[in-house]
Amino acid sequence: MLYLFIILFLAALLLWQYERIAFTRVITVLKIKKLCRERGLKFKVINRVYPFSKNQKNEFDFIIKIGRTVVPVKFFSAISKRDTIIFDRTGKICFIRKYKRVFDSDKKQMVKTVKTVKKMPLMRLRKKAVSERDTCFPVFLNAPSYNTVLQRDERGNIANFYDGPNRVLGCNFLDTKTFLELIRVYDEG
Repeated sequence: MLYLFIILFLAALLLWQYERIAFTRVITVLKIKKLCRERGLKFKVINRVYPFSKNQKNEFDFIIKIGRTVVPVKFFSAISKRDTIIFDRTGKICFIRKYKRVFDSDKKQMVKTVKTVKKMPLMRLRKKAVSERDTCFPVFLNAPSYNTVLQRDERGNIANFYDGPNRVLGCNFLDTKTFLELIRVYDEG
């Protein structure tokens, strides 16, 4: 029994970042559900395993209907709070994570940077979810948030993502606070 407890404890320690993502996603969905219930908006979960879903999955996680506007939402989560993401116009993304290493013999703290390049998911929405009369406003929800969000333009220059239009492959890239405010304002208007 003690060995089982130790193994479970070690597994929880090793997977704590993914547990944090799942917990944050569930709390975020509960906040959004509460807001939708208060405002009388339609809310539906499309992907039942959204707390554990990968960023690269080509499917939205839930959908909100505000009047004649349908808002399909996909979680796009940072594994670590210190992660940086760079969006490219071609649909590629670069994740940058910095690791601090233990002091070496010089008593200096070493920082190792790891870059990972992947493709953005090509989001699909079932045709039944949006009628021809509805307006579609697709969203990538940045929760838990990346520390820094950058964008590379056609010339290769890197700038703050939020200084320009917040769109990636036709989807808006928003943090939780901005998304909740957007729902409030959009419902009032």
